[in-house]
Amino acid sequence: MSNGASMCFRLAHDIPQIISGIAPVTGGMSRELVNQSIPDTPVSTLIINNVDDPVTIFNGKSITIDGQSVEVMIPVLESLQYWANTNQCSNNVIQESFSDVASTDNTRAYKTSYETCKNNTKATLIHIDGAGHTWPGGWQYMPIILVGRTCQDIIASELIWDFFNLSN
Repeated sequence: MSNGASMCFRLAHDIPQIISGIAPVTGGMSRELVNQSIPDTPVSTLIINNVDDPVTIFNGKSITIDGQSVEVMIPVLESLQYWANTNQCSNNVIQESFSDVASTDNTRAYKTSYETCKNNTKATLIHIDGAGHTWPGGWQYMPIILVGRTCQDIIASELIWDFFNLSN
């Protein structure tokens, strides 16, 4: 999660020959990494990001250096596209929504999947409207005002297990 998720992106990019899959949660992918060459080995990728995350900004993040705006984190949808390209996925995209089983949490979860990719890999995004810098299905570890809401409609740990279990 968070910085650990960013580390997953880096490892999958730098040493794809020994990493068959990653599941970064609420973390961003750097522009610097995307600007490097695309790995020649596909890596199954399940990205889970929360749209209202105040730390990992869903639409990317820029900082100002010497008066110039520098993009440091790419938008989450661009991360998904990067891994779909890396995994040489077809343009067949499947979109689904999860049931709103916990309507009182004020969140909604959606899934976008590229299923037909090289070497049976996948590129999948689960994005959650209304959720913040939290683990889906986890506990509200800090006040909502600081980190945002925690989605209870899905359990990220179970989805990650299913993703890797079915990828084998």
